[in-house]
Amino acid sequence: MSSVSDPGYVGQVFEDRYRILRRIGEGGMGAVYEAEHVVVGRRVAIKLLHPDMARDTQIVSRFYNEARAAGSIGNEHIIEVLDFGKQPAPYLVMEFLDGRSLSQLLEQEGPLSPSRAAGLLIQVLEALEAAHAKGIVHRDLKPENVFLVRKQDRDHVKLLDFGISKLKTDDPKSGHLTQTGTILGTPYYMSPEQALGAKDIDHRTDVYSAGVILYECLTGRLPFAAENYNLLLVRIISEPPTPPRSFRPDLPEALEQITLKAMAQDRPLRFLSARAFSEALQNFVAGRQTGVRFVPASPGDTAARIAAARERILAGDTAALPGAAPPTGTDLAWDGTRTGAPAPRRKALPIALAAVGFVAVAAVVLFLLLRRGDSTPAPSVPPPSAADAAAAAPPPPPEPRAVAVADDDRGADTMQLTISAVPAEAKIEIDGFAKPGNPLSGRFKRDGEDHRVRVFAPGYQEWKELVTFDGDRTLTVTLERPPAATSVDGGTSPAAASDAATGIRPPVRPRRDATGPVVAPPPPPPPPPPADAGGARRDGFREFDPTPTHRPVTPAEDNPYQTPPARPRSAS
Repeated sequence: MSSVSDPGYVGQVFEDRYRILRRIGEGGMGAVYEAEHVVVGRRVAIKLLHPDMARDTQIVSRFYNEARAAGSIGNEHIIEVLDFGKQPAPYLVMEFLDGRSLSQLLEQEGPLSPSRAAGLLIQVLEALEAAHAKGIVHRDLKPENVFLVRKQDRDHVKLLDFGISKLKTDDPKSGHLTQTGTILGTPYYMSPEQALGAKDIDHRTDVYSAGVILYECLTGRLPFAAENYNLLLVRIISEPPTPPRSFRPDLPEALEQITLKAMAQDRPLRFLSARAFSEALQNFVAGRQTGVRFVPASPGDTAARIAAARERILAGDTAALPGAAPPTGTDLAWDGTRTGAPAPRRKALPIALAAVGFVAVAAVVLFLLLRRGDSTPAPSVPPPSAADAAAAAPPPPPEPRAVAVADDDRGADTMQLTISAVPAEAKIEIDGFAKPGNPLSGRFKRDGEDHRVRVFAPGYQEWKELVTFDGDRTLTVTLERPPAATSVDGGTSPAAASDAATGIRPPVRPRRDATGPVVAPPPPPPPPPPADAGGARRDGFREFDPTPTHRPVTPAEDNPYQTPPARPRSAS
């Protein structure tokens, strides 16, 4: 039997029905061909599994699951699956699409205009709404699976690849498609609950992934990057995304709010449905009030999410953890750019990687818990009684002292606080609680008390001061890079010398390939503030001096390295 990469398939007729005209592209799972029906003459696309993959019954089940899912929905924004066959290997027959993927569009044109990005997402959400109405969750939304064809002189979206979708009719006891807790999907666009291997994945995971796609369309970058696959999952679980306007200040605030709401870490804080998400975007495009305000997860919600992962670690539930199923090239999608030989198959290696992945995720999640004050795991003891459990219940998380008030509450007991920080990705905390946005601008209660203000960013020395809330305040903060490192002989190290010459450290731009995320190592943590800093107190905070002595803010565009580098979209 010829291999998939053998162009000898061209000219053959599959099962007396489809004549193969040319190979369009190929990946590790198989290939996509242009073909025509020998009787009707209709042009079609045929997705053919690699013969080696065809011996894996689970992969074949997912392959035919795509035909069942896409065929049962019947929406103009979902690719139509026309037929399927088994010889020379399992294949699907789909409508032939002439266009390009959203991934290719972003590679070629970069960030899109707000109206164009919103218009494309509205079509994606229409497809999702139809799928969700049939009880089908896609679970692998990404720009490569959003195909664009020209129709009536406009981009018409076709949603592809329902190969790992979850059908309402799947037997939950059979496990023939996915094992409980197994991760399927592309990690960059994965929802927090999917990253945790949750058992109750529902339509809101698609809402989150669509929000990530909108984020990338608007900013040209992904919301999360990491040094490895496991750390990427931990960041998705535990960290909020940087607001899009930190990278693109000209974005309308209403569109930023819509994007962040779709990407809320906690499912109840997201749009309740694809339709609600779409209606918000339609209101934005029409110039109407969207009424959408993003509510970030509280520190307690984040701690609870990580604690759930910890319980799985302590219970030994490795199958339910992200590292238990790292990506192993099971993606059936093709984006029109992959050519060459299939990726080499690995058999024993994924098992070893799963074990290593579990240990890595366990270590990182426990590290995050330790940072939050849970320093040691509880010893093995008999189950406590109900009275003991009530007595040992942890106190509720502290409420922030500095609480923003409504814009229309401008009485004599409120004050305006504005904090602008450079670099643009800098985070702002007040009394240990993260505040959304940079710059931060809002009205707070004028209580006459000192509040701890902290500004920090990776690779910079943090800035801390005590600010008395007794009147309007405007703070402009420019974070400093750590002092240059010196060698043993007292000279400046080569890397530090390069930094000193430019004043910045050019980042190594991240790269994504089929094996997972590969990005630059993180910068070293900033050193502690000098012991003799003027006005420093024992807790590290300085008394606030209202005299404007801070350096003026430098526009972000003057220093392109002040923001995290965008992920170059690879065509390989």
